[in-house]
Amino acid sequence: MQEARQVAMIDEVEAIPRNAAVGIYGAGGRGSLLLGILRERRPDVEVRCFFDDYKSGEVAGVPILNYPSERDRVDLQYVLVASLAAAEILARLRHSERVCLANIAQFQGHAANDYYSDEEYAEAWALLARVADRLEDQASRDLFAEIVSARRRQPHNLPARFAAALGKHRQYLEHLRVARIQTVVDGGVFDGSTAVQLIDSLPAVKRVYGFEPFARFFASSPHKTYLERCGKFVFVEAALADTNRTVQLFFDEQNQSASRIVPDGAGNAGACRAVTVDEFFRDRQERVDLIKFDLEGADWAACRGSRETMRRDRPQLAVSIYHSKRDLYRIPLDLMSVLDDYALFLGHYAPDIYETVLYAIPRECM
Repeated sequence: MQEARQVAMIDEVEAIPRNAAVGIYGAGGRGSLLLGILRERRPDVEVRCFFDDYKSGEVAGVPILNYPSERDRVDLQYVLVASLAAAEILARLRHSERVCLANIAQFQGHAANDYYSDEEYAEAWALLARVADRLEDQASRDLFAEIVSARRRQPHNLPARFAAALGKHRQYLEHLRVARIQTVVDGGVFDGSTAVQLIDSLPAVKRVYGFEPFARFFASSPHKTYLERCGKFVFVEAALADTNRTVQLFFDEQNQSASRIVPDGAGNAGACRAVTVDEFFRDRQERVDLIKFDLEGADWAACRGSRETMRRDRPQLAVSIYHSKRDLYRIPLDLMSVLDDYALFLGHYAPDIYETVLYAIPRECM
C-alpha cells in the first residue's frame, strides 16, 4: 500500500522546523522570494536545492535540480512548494516526500495599499455589494465575501480553500464553456505557460494571440519551441491598454512575473508600444471567442480598450481582478455597464489575496 503523502500549509516562516534541510520546488519568482526570506529570517534553515521542471543552473548559489531524476543527490527533510502550480507539482512528488505548501505572500507580508482601511471600505462597500449581487451563484458570492474580508484584514478561510481545491480547478479555465472557443486573446503571456494550457484545453482553438511587452520572457521560455511549432500561437510584442501609445516598462528583479507597465518616469526597462484589443482586431476577419487578461495592474485599462470587441463578438472573459483593491469592484462594474445578458462567476487560485479571476460568460453559451 502506498504511504499517504504528508502535506501541510505553512503560513508563517517560523513554522518551519529549526535547522531543517529543505528543497524549494519552483525556481521562479516565488521560489526566489522564499529563498531570500529564509536567508533573512530563518538562517538556521538550509536550502540545499531548487527543483524545477524547466530551469537549470542555480539561483543565488543554490543548484536547480530535476525532479525526480536528481532527487537522490540531496538529503532533505522537507520539500517546500513555492509555486501556484501546486496541484501539478504534488502529482509528481513521491508519496513518501514530506511536503509543505509555502504561503509566500503571507511570509513576505502584503503592502499596506493592498488592504482596505476602515475609511476606504466605508466608501467602497456599496460598490462591492453591487458586484456581489450580480455574481451568478452562491459559491462565487461566498468566495467574494472571503476575499473582501481578507482585504480588510478580517478573518478568512482562503488558505484552506486553496488547499482543498488543489487539482480541482484550473486558473482562467474554471467556468469557461470551452467547446466553441476558436480565437483567444491571451493578455499577459509571460513565458507562454498559460498559452500552452489554453491550446491544450480548448478543443476547437485555432489561434491564440499572446500579448507581452517583455519579449525576453518568451524568448528564453522552454515553451517557445512548442508554441512556435503548433501553428496556433501568434506572439505580439506589445502591452495592452485603453489607447494606442508608447508606455514605460518596469522590470521586477525579485519577481519577474510581476514586471509591468508604469507611468512615465517610473520605468527601468525602456519603452514599448501599447495597443487596444479593439484596434488590433478591427480589420481582422476573426471573431474573438475568449479574452484572458492577467496584466499586472493594466487589466482595467485593457478592458476599456476592448469594449468594441466585447459588444461585437460577445466573447467569454477571464479577467484578473486582484492587482488592485479597487479592481475588485471597478472591473466588474465596468464590464457590467458594457455587457448585456452575461453571467459572472469568481475563481481564486492562491492561499492569499492574489490570483482572483472574474469570469464573464454570455448566457447563450451556457
